[in-house]
Amino acid sequence: MGFLSGALSCQGLPSFARQLNMQCIACHTEYPLLNEFGRQFKLSGYTLAAGSFSLPPIAIMLQPSFTQTQSGQAGGAAPGFAPNNNFALTQASIFYAGRLFGPYATDLFGTEGGAIADKFGIFSQTTYDGVGKAWSWDNTELRFADTGTWGGKSVVYGAYLNNNPTMQDPWNSTPAWGFPFSGSGLAPTPAASPMITGAFAAQVAGLGAYAMVATWTSAPTAPSAPSSSGLLEWIQPARPRSRAWRHIGASRSRNPPILQPGSWALSAWWPIPIRDETAAQARIKLRTPASILSTNIQA
Repeated sequence: MGFLSGALSCQGLPSFARQLNMQCIACHTEYPLLNEFGRQFKLSGYTLAAGSFSLPPIAIMLQPSFTQTQSGQAGGAAPGFAPNNNFALTQASIFYAGRLFGPYATDLFGTEGGAIADKFGIFSQTTYDGVGKAWSWDNTELRFADTGTWGGKSVVYGAYLNNNPTMQDPWNSTPAWGFPFSGSGLAPTPAASPMITGAFAAQVAGLGAYAMVATWTSAPTAPSAPSSSGLLEWIQPARPRSRAWRHIGASRSRNPPILQPGSWALSAWWPIPIRDETAAQARIKLRTPASILSTNIQA
């Protein structure tokens, strides 16, 4: 199978780059994975800014593709496509990402109100599927973040509301962001996968809170190195009927490497109708737990 996509290089969101006045590599090791500054930016609620910027936080992504499989697919790879050798617009996405009110918070709410409004950030993606010919609500997350002190140590704390389990991961390495980062909608792919890898994306809502407590030490010949720990918890009382996702992790940084042990898990009860005329209204519960211990090491 051959698949050629137009999104081959490492690119971040232009709206974030404009807000920070930085290149995408400042936050990403490779898109969408985040380096240390990228994690700080996400934990700060997508609200950090450098200098002045005047454009709204809007960005567009186009992903054209050419798909060739070893043999053609009878009836066409998808409705409206040939059995093989297909060009397609795999997806087109519109992003609204950055400070929630962009550069307009002070104009809208005044100096004091604008300072509060600038603590709200958003990552919102709306996507057009060029194979399925349909628009959909994609990864979306609203955040509030602020800073303070606790026990003489600096603290970054916040809360989030999003529509995809694991989207809040500070590393962007969990299933909401994980490999493969792109693929073809015109090639056969395995149908089986854990429910947490996208079965509930854009169908549910969840909220949580987090905090990062950091102490800073420095040596005369070395840059400052943070030592931090945090708790991220996801409670999602939406469809399916009962479920929860938790990430409890701690990180320790000594420039380099960065080590973050943690865990995440999903426990779901998904109601499925029984296809039986004698019990048409009956329902059963399918319990599908999934868990994994994840460890991230970045040198």
